[in-house]
Amino acid sequence: MRFNRKFIISLLFTITSAATTSRSSQMSEACKTEMINIEKCISSEITKDNINLICTTSKSNECQQFYTNPMSLTPSCQNISELISVSTKIFSNSLSLMCETDEEGNICPFTEYEIVASDPLNSLYSNMENSANADGLNAIKNTCTSEKCKAATKKYLQFIIDNNNSVSKTIELNYKFTSFQNTNVEVINNLKRYIEFLNGNECKNATTIQANQLKSDQISYALAKYIAKPTIISLTMYLILIFNFIII
Repeated sequence: MRFNRKFIISLLFTITSAATTSRSSQMSEACKTEMINIEKCISSEITKDNINLICTTSKSNECQQFYTNPMSLTPSCQNISELISVSTKIFSNSLSLMCETDEEGNICPFTEYEIVASDPLNSLYSNMENSANADGLNAIKNTCTSEKCKAATKKYLQFIIDNNNSVSKTIELNYKFTSFQNTNVEVINNLKRYIEFLNGNECKNATTIQANQLKSDQISYALAKYIAKPTIISLTMYLILIFNFIII
């Protein structure tokens, strides 16, 4: 699985293409071997079927060491150490949302949405502009029905916003993007709108109502004030960026 959206996909394709002719040619075999050895700690294949295993594996001593000090397990990858550190930081923080469940033990709505949205066999993947809007709004709406999921979603969104500058600089230092800055601003603005809605009265009131009792028109009107154009965050965005070119 690959958590993504229009921005994520275009960015991924750009980086994969660029890396094939640049950074990937500089990867030593030792570095590639080390990255493969810790792949279980930062998996790029996440589905409903394996998400529990991934979350359990992430708690292992080896994975915890990698999240804390990634270069201790990838010493041969010094020439891409900054990219490894950034992607690892993003992924380890994404676990707080990805591995969270609602009060009944179900994965959180936004995590489930991105799993479905990024499945190439799902119509939402190939028809994002028409389908992602409604499904994305429903995911945010349903997040409001769980205090645990709402807290985890807000925490991760805020992490992305707070670390945006350092992450952007890392990417810009390694790759040349003519439109990255403008696209990135749009993404961050939408993440701020998500948080604003999740903190709003409409969302607070929804926590006392069962998800299947929420009326679509009631919530969608409120969401429309905050989300002019839906942008789905990538929980494993930077993981994908680095793994898709290192292990080519």
